[in-house]
Amino acid sequence: MIYAASCSALCATRNVLLQISSGIKHLHHLRIVHRDLKPANILLADAKVGKRKRSVMALRLPSDASVRSDGSSALNESYPDISSLDVNPNARTSRSVDIFSLGCIFYSMLIPGSHPFGEWYEREANIMHNRPNTRALKELSVDAHDLVQRMIQRIPSSRPTAKQVCEHHFFWNAQRRLLFLCDFSDRLETEGMMGEESSSPFLTKMLAIESNASSVVGTAWDSTLDSELVNNVQRFRTYDPSSIRDLLRLIRNKHHHFDELPERLRLEMGSNTDGLMNYFDRKFPKLLAHCFNICRSLFPLNDSFAMKYDVT
Repeated sequence: MIYAASCSALCATRNVLLQISSGIKHLHHLRIVHRDLKPANILLADAKVGKRKRSVMALRLPSDASVRSDGSSALNESYPDISSLDVNPNARTSRSVDIFSLGCIFYSMLIPGSHPFGEWYEREANIMHNRPNTRALKELSVDAHDLVQRMIQRIPSSRPTAKQVCEHHFFWNAQRRLLFLCDFSDRLETEGMMGEESSSPFLTKMLAIESNASSVVGTAWDSTLDSELVNNVQRFRTYDPSSIRDLLRLIRNKHHHFDELPERLRLEMGSNTDGLMNYFDRKFPKLLAHCFNICRSLFPLNDSFAMKYDVT
């Protein structure tokens, strides 16, 4: 049973998608593959009304946690059976079948009336030839786009697990998003102070962070911020407005010294957590995904920072 939250449209949709993902996570934990995920099988209900969901096709996984991908290829209310379309259809696949279908549902709910693989008559061909079109979703939410792109990967093993879907930064609240950016900034500054600035790993991180900076924060991020904020931060230290590392440092410093902001900005933001993060999210919607993907590509899985934020 899915209950919609009373907040902004994107927030409400995100809440519903998290509930759906949590349900699939629970099924997969029980070694059950749903195999029939589609919008028609999702029941939306008012929080005070309970309804029984109709039974759906499912398969319990054997001890090796996999099932033969031998489903039929018939169209399922415009949702093809992905188990018959996966790479190497004779191989053993498993929960990744549900993740692909779930990714298509995510897209359809975030971009109503659309499907990442086009109209019903071209979907099977586009899936077979790996031709998704997710540009509209990227314009709506960079974080959602990052998640859906991973969920609809052509190769089953490249898709995240249901647990990883639930832990993706698309579902993070403002407080966790801000904490991640502040901790990431602290990590970079700590490595720099420990004399690692000339080391190869540190330089690799710096090059990766500043790569494509203009597409993430613009050529000069200070021109995007309120002039009052820029004037305020320049009183205390000098920042390079072309550097993502310096922008992270600014966000961290304003979180810790929120009371030093001009009164108008403090009142507009409301708090040094949700309000501050929402402000920077609006200004730089690509920043968090950019930083997270740097961590994903450069931090080992056993790194304490990667483990804290489920960077996989």
